[in-house]
Amino acid sequence: MVNDCVVKTSREDIMYKKSVCLAALLALTLCVGTGAQELGKGKVLFEYWDNISGTSVDGNLRTSANFPNNPTSSVWLDKFQSPSGRADNYGVRGRAYITPPETGNYTFWVAGDDNCQLWLSTDDNPANATMIAQVASWTGVAEWGKEAGQKSAPQALVAGQKYYLEGLMKEGGGGDSLDVGWAGPGIGDAATVIAGKYCTAFLRSPEPLFMAQNPKPADKAVDVVASTFEWTAGMNAVNHEVFLGTTPVLTAADQKPALPGVAMYYHFDTLEPGKTYYWRVDEIDAAGNKYPGNTWSFTVMPMTAHAPTPADGAKDVAVKPTLTWTAGQTGMGHVVYLGKDKAAVTAGDPATLAGTMADAKFAPAAGLDAFSTYYWRVDEIDMAGATIAGPVWTFTTVTYASVLEGQTTLTYNNRNARRRPPSVPCGVCQNHRFLEPMLIGIGCEPLKSLL
Repeated sequence: MVNDCVVKTSREDIMYKKSVCLAALLALTLCVGTGAQELGKGKVLFEYWDNISGTSVDGNLRTSANFPNNPTSSVWLDKFQSPSGRADNYGVRGRAYITPPETGNYTFWVAGDDNCQLWLSTDDNPANATMIAQVASWTGVAEWGKEAGQKSAPQALVAGQKYYLEGLMKEGGGGDSLDVGWAGPGIGDAATVIAGKYCTAFLRSPEPLFMAQNPKPADKAVDVVASTFEWTAGMNAVNHEVFLGTTPVLTAADQKPALPGVAMYYHFDTLEPGKTYYWRVDEIDAAGNKYPGNTWSFTVMPMTAHAPTPADGAKDVAVKPTLTWTAGQTGMGHVVYLGKDKAAVTAGDPATLAGTMADAKFAPAAGLDAFSTYYWRVDEIDMAGATIAGPVWTFTTVTYASVLEGQTTLTYNNRNARRRPPSVPCGVCQNHRFLEPMLIGIGCEPLKSLL
């Protein structure tokens, strides 16, 4: 169940709105109307780690810096089978507690593409799990008989007891799948994918699927001007507590007033241009359990020009640069000041006025001086014609001169070349005589490391 929730904020006087999250109401109905149900019942947890090359569970998936605690995504599925054709270059882990319907010996199989492993515990403790089957190379989807190692030895299980079961797969390229099957009392003699009714999803602590996720704007977003803040609600959430503040540590003083029911529109206070804000959504389930969310941040787009290129303090800038920046919120035109005198640029001295631009970029008509420090500033002009002065930035032009740029042909007349005076030592140019005309008076020693 995925719930998309919305928080409304505006810098203007916007009509108050109220919206009911249908998915949250459905969750509430299910929890209250049918009685309490064990969390994760009927589901298998699948975690995915994307952008990992290779085909080895041990050599590629387990060695990833993000394994095991930082999967790219995770989901609950209705059986112990990950969808095929998902992607290339990823790893997956499926985890659940299985409950056998009858007491007896059960046989397990694993299939998948590429390398797979299947681990079973003697009880509900993952620490007691041992590997009981594996796919060394690859198989087709639910292809149980390609390799002998896919099939486990008989496993004695007791009806009604929970056993921790974990499957892993590392996909390289081409087909991909992870399938876990079993056979035994109450199941039948043929291998079949383990159905959700025998499974209970493994719960992490905290369980990310119960927490607010996928914030919009994204965490650490900059130049935010949108008035709508959204997130994906926790899968069992029926209510939400929203916090907004200007420090990473959000307290009760930062909590926004709750609205009736599960309405999720709020009028935040005016957001200050250029300021960084922090926000968090705590999810609450039908039983009143709270799942604190992660703290996200965003920075409101300033009114001034910002994010200059070259960056403030940049060095070795070309003498014919193109200066760019991000316009302020209301910037419709841009007045550029450029010069070597910081005080003059700061004061907006007409002598440093470089031009008024329609776009957020400026290229000086003439090349700048090398080995020099320049200061520049961009003032924004809004729709009303008001000027919003920007900060003063600086950069230094190249501190070296390129002797040869690209492909260069040197033409010389060896007959007319002047002899190198005896005073000029040379252990190099006897092998590079074409350089002699350039070396007279300076010697070759400084070039030894280059030739």
